[in-house]
Amino acid sequence: KAMNMTLTLSDHIREAACSASEQVLTGGRLYLAGVLETQTFEMVITFCTLLSVILLVFETDYNAGEQDVPMWVRTGSSILLIFYIVELVIRATAYRWKLLRDPASVVDIIVVLIDLTSEVINLVYHKDFAIFRFPRLLRLTRSRKIIKAVPALHLQVRCLLGAVAPLCWGGVLIALMLLFWGLLAVPFIHPVNLEVARMGLYDDCDRCPRAFESVWMSMLTFTQQIISGDSWGQITLPLIELQPELSIFFVGVFVSIAMALMNVMLAGVVDSANQARSEDDRARSIQKEEDRRKAHKRLVQVGRELDTDRDGYISKEELRQGFKVHQAFRQSMEAMDICDRDLNALFSILDRDNSGFVDYA
Repeated sequence: KAMNMTLTLSDHIREAACSASEQVLTGGRLYLAGVLETQTFEMVITFCTLLSVILLVFETDYNAGEQDVPMWVRTGSSILLIFYIVELVIRATAYRWKLLRDPASVVDIIVVLIDLTSEVINLVYHKDFAIFRFPRLLRLTRSRKIIKAVPALHLQVRCLLGAVAPLCWGGVLIALMLLFWGLLAVPFIHPVNLEVARMGLYDDCDRCPRAFESVWMSMLTFTQQIISGDSWGQITLPLIELQPELSIFFVGVFVSIAMALMNVMLAGVVDSANQARSEDDRARSIQKEEDRRKAHKRLVQVGRELDTDRDGYISKEELRQGFKVHQAFRQSMEAMDICDRDLNALFSILDRDNSGFVDYA
């Protein structure tokens, strides 16, 4: 029996030790998670990201000029890589497997692995491949919290992202319209264009005789002339002067693409920007309501801590005592320029029914 009691006691001690160590680890993880979520840490990450982009510019310029990259650029890149590795280890310690559920964290892991691969290749083969450098630009996504802190910049980014869909679908419509006019241009415009070329009007243009020889070349010509606005009259005007009835064809191309579809695309982008603004206002309202609920929850918690007799009410004496001993409450009051001598007036404002007590719940 004594032996069994000794084993049982040792098991309890072991369980208590494991529980204590787990609580310490959990507390440390919570502390690390709190540090990672602070605005100061996000600003440090944003500064390092911008510095990494600047170093990337120098690396690209020196490699393009077939010059050796200066040591200070390589050293700076290595220091930033070590910083990102340490930061990634800290985040993995704080969040564990939850880290892999965050797309931004997965992108960071991939970029760090690519940077490490680039460093190994550079050390072994003494070669620097440009394809390994540009994934660093993905780190700019880490600035999203800083962007959210600036409402005007956040709105611009939301509008830009919202414009992607109408631009893509507008591009599809323009491609279909170019295909339609390209199919018509090959049988009707190309023979006339060859005749203009035989007249010697395209002596200074090597591509002009081939402008409408195929559907693809016709689409490319219309893209150059109408969408890019480059040399519209170099081919079109000689054709219209030779056969004026072709003006109907080119007016149709110009009206359908330049005046119709491109303006429809612009209208879609403007509409998406208005939707983004509405969604941003709605998101800000939701965030404000969430902040209000959190503030109310914190206020109730402070009220419970000030309520020393646990009767659900705060008396004037408890308010004064709380101002002396409760540091967070005192700091909040001092932030609003409320000092000890203002507590009577504050209590009078809170005590609306003049009962001598304040219901903090």
